[in-house]
This record gives sequence, structure tokens and C-alpha cells, in this order.
Amino acid sequence: MITAVKDSDNTITTVEPFADNTGDWYKLRLLDANTGLPLYWMHGQFHLEDDEPRNCDCETNTSPLAAEDETQYERLANEWLDDYGLKLGEYVRKTDWHAFDGYPCEGYRLIEK
Repeated sequence: MITAVKDSDNTITTVEPFADNTGDWYKLRLLDANTGLPLYWMHGQFHLEDDEPRNCDCETNTSPLAAEDETQYERLANEWLDDYGLKLGEYVRKTDWHAFDGYPCEGYRLIEK
């Protein structure tokens, strides 16, 4: 079970980390698949940006990968996710939920290492 601190009230909630790659091999954005809200890492734990979410491209939420293909992307993504105790899981072509910015996502479910 993966938990995060909600920014709005500092309570702990269960999250389902998802790596949205926006359909390209150049970045990876962390979201919660339960809510579509951004996740970021701070002070050794995940935080759920549920208080006025913004398109956060901060270092702890989005990783620039600059991969040339899917194989390289997966390797680079797993290296970055290793710091958070996660790795890429099942690939999802189009989510049945929408991110905070109103768009369905494409990417990977994340699993604990």
C-alpha cells in the first residue's frame, strides 16, 4: 500500500501511483490513478497535490528522460523511479479517468519494488 500526504489538510491517504508519459518518450509525470491529481516526493514521502493543483513540472513530479525508444524509456524511467521505491508496471494506452488537467492519460501503472 502506498500512501501520500494530502496538501489540503495534511492527512494521509492511499494512492495508486501512475506514470503519465503523455504519449512520448521525453518525460514522465507522476499522478494518482484514484484522483488524477499530481503526486510529488518531498521529505521522504509522497504528497498529493489536491490543494489547487497545477501542471507541476517540478523535479520531484516530472522527470525529463529524452529516450529514443520504448526500451530506453523504460530503463531510464525505472532508474528515476528507483529513488521512490517504485518501478514501471502494466502499460495503459488510455485511462478511463482524467488527470487534473482534463485529459485522459497514457502511461504505466507503478508498483512497489
